[in-house]
Amino acid sequence: MPRAVEQLLEQVVRASAVGAPITLLRLLFTRGSAGPHGYDPALVLEGWHNLLIAPEDSAGPGLGSVVLEPLTEPLEVAQYVAPVVAAVAGLWTGIDKSVFDDLAILPGQTLRAVRAFYRQLDAAGVEDQLRLQLFSAAGRLPLPRSGQTPVVYIQDVPLAAQAVSRALWTKHRDVLRSGRVEIGSKETEQIAIGDAVKTFLSFLWAALRNAPSAWLSGMLGGVQSVLATTVQHTVFGGSNSAYAVVAGGEAGSWQDIGRGADQMSTALGEQPGAAHLVQADLTSLWVDYVNAALTLADGGRRTAGIDPVSVGVAVGVVHDSADVVPSAADAFTAIPASLAAVIGIPAVAGGDVLGTADLKGRLERTFADPAAGVEARRAFSDLTEWEARAGRSYAAQVGSVLADFLGRARGEVSGLVQRIQQTANRDAVDETLRRRQRVLSTITLTAGWTVFAAVLLLLIIAGIGWADWSFSLIVSAVVIAIYFVAALILFIIGQRHLFAELNLRRSQMSELEAMHHNLRAALQDVSRLSAAYGQLLAWNRVLGEVLRTPFGPVAPARPSRLHLTDGLPRAMQIGVAAPSGQDAESTARTLEQRLYGIGWLSGPWERMLESAGRQLRDEPVTLFRMPGAGSGSPLDGWSKAVAAGAVRSEGANALWAQVQAMFDDPASGVAEALTGGVLMPATGQRVSPDQFNGGMLQKRTGPAAPFHASLFTDTAVTAGRSMVAIDDAAVDRRGLDYRAVVVQVGDGLPTYDFAMFAPGEDSVQFEATTKIRLPGAVDDDTPPESGSLVF
Repeated sequence: MPRAVEQLLEQVVRASAVGAPITLLRLLFTRGSAGPHGYDPALVLEGWHNLLIAPEDSAGPGLGSVVLEPLTEPLEVAQYVAPVVAAVAGLWTGIDKSVFDDLAILPGQTLRAVRAFYRQLDAAGVEDQLRLQLFSAAGRLPLPRSGQTPVVYIQDVPLAAQAVSRALWTKHRDVLRSGRVEIGSKETEQIAIGDAVKTFLSFLWAALRNAPSAWLSGMLGGVQSVLATTVQHTVFGGSNSAYAVVAGGEAGSWQDIGRGADQMSTALGEQPGAAHLVQADLTSLWVDYVNAALTLADGGRRTAGIDPVSVGVAVGVVHDSADVVPSAADAFTAIPASLAAVIGIPAVAGGDVLGTADLKGRLERTFADPAAGVEARRAFSDLTEWEARAGRSYAAQVGSVLADFLGRARGEVSGLVQRIQQTANRDAVDETLRRRQRVLSTITLTAGWTVFAAVLLLLIIAGIGWADWSFSLIVSAVVIAIYFVAALILFIIGQRHLFAELNLRRSQMSELEAMHHNLRAALQDVSRLSAAYGQLLAWNRVLGEVLRTPFGPVAPARPSRLHLTDGLPRAMQIGVAAPSGQDAESTARTLEQRLYGIGWLSGPWERMLESAGRQLRDEPVTLFRMPGAGSGSPLDGWSKAVAAGAVRSEGANALWAQVQAMFDDPASGVAEALTGGVLMPATGQRVSPDQFNGGMLQKRTGPAAPFHASLFTDTAVTAGRSMVAIDDAAVDRRGLDYRAVVVQVGDGLPTYDFAMFAPGEDSVQFEATTKIRLPGAVDDDTPPESGSLVF
């Protein structure tokens, strides 16, 4: 390149980048070993960093070097020149500085010798494998660490899940069954004299009117309670579909059962004076349910009354997340599309006890189908096997208790309705009692007419004058009194069965009221348990995904990098981290113990709730009060999105940053273990890390090895001018990957100290990087000679 063009290029650069730092570098190179060939010192420009690339090759800055043999091909020259140019000019990826950025330009025509070393370690494959193992999406739960108590994996998972489920329902037993009124007969009540006389007078009047049946019906008819009438109308009047769903023997849909219970409760609540039953807030139940699931997975103590599982003196945790709460990936989906179209169910989630029972019932009813029977039997067998595995989980244990009490409440509704029906349909008056009333009425009526005739006769005799009026009146009064006393005695003796029947009817009335109250309470239980089951399914969707991938999806493995394998000088090496399988496994376990302590799942779960709160623009605690699966509530929609993968857990990047911090900490020993072997793509050999880096990563305290003596004149070598003056190292670490560059620069020397400028016969072994104008010559725009490299 002509000198004028160089100067013009410099001016253009300075004018285009006003104020920007500009470093002027002029590099010279040779085609091999140095020697005296009389190059013109004018190759060295004043005001520039003039650098001579040492024609030597070395495996490391502290190792010996060899002089390059004469090179004839430009590509061979570039193989050893290009790495030095990249290091000096700061062109290596990740290395954002050069030793010459802040180095002052020496005055005069001075020249420095320079050499460089480069190492690149590719550990992307090791990092990806480690990340996959630490944040595995296969549902494997790590074994957390504890400073005081040992932590072990639970061997008997069903027993542990059952114990935690029992502790949960013991704490929240009021959710399973509400209070009831005792149904029992009242003690026999003694009838007061006044009530007996009042009843006798009404009977006497009815007997005199010859209407004993009407009187008896009036006495006992009040027992036909309006409560029984209301129940009969609710259950058997109009449409009885709600009762058929609630009290039916089939499993049915929990949503249909809940709606049927609500309809019956509404109809019974229309009775005047009926108290409204309010749906309970189950927030505390679901908070404890979630905390218990997290405790099973990480051993942390979160809530009173639900302790971590003890295995001897150790804390037990579950190894597989599906044994705590199954995720969407653990659902039963082995139902062919043709069979699903027949039975109406394509899949069932793990922990859905009622859904599993419903599916089994539908499959059994399809056995006889000539077209789908074979597929139904095969699916039933697969479902039974899947149920045995899924039924051992904590979610299934909790759901089983909930489904069991829902079934009990439905059975109680059926039993109470039948008892109320039997009481309401009971014959109003026994025939023997009716016959006895007719006999007593006949005797009383006959005696009454006889007394009436006798009194009338006495009054007639007194009116004729045959007897005194006082005598007739006294005798009439005595006769009437005797009649009343005799009739009263006859009534009391003869109506003992009536009073017993009255007492029985009053007792039945009390029982009807108690049964009606219990029926409403049982219906409320059915409604509450059905709603709770829907909430359980919704929280299972979320918990299953959080436990399976607590920090979100695992980042996919990065594509393999392509590396240069041929023609690299020893000063430039590229390797791939290749630790032994034992080192990688033990390091992963060590990292798990450092990252995962007791209660480590609290962070991911809180972040999941916070993201839901931001999405719903409400407090996360409101989710625990919302209806569950199938309701269309925000909880239902959010849980569906989580199960479908549209909403994912967060925190993987933050946790991986902690791992990378351990890579940078020499005391952790993590980086050393994971890079304990280096595979050389060029040779296919596995070497040690120290052999690969050639001492470039260690801090060098002693003087660096001098440049090869052939680069200098004998006088310069004798004077010690071949020593390295600047030994600069730069390392760019990104995780386990690193790029290391070492640039060694000699002192600024006059050109006569270098062998290439010593007088001698011209040789093509030495070439300048730039063609310049010599004194007395004219500018020559001809291109450089073949084989020359220009920088």
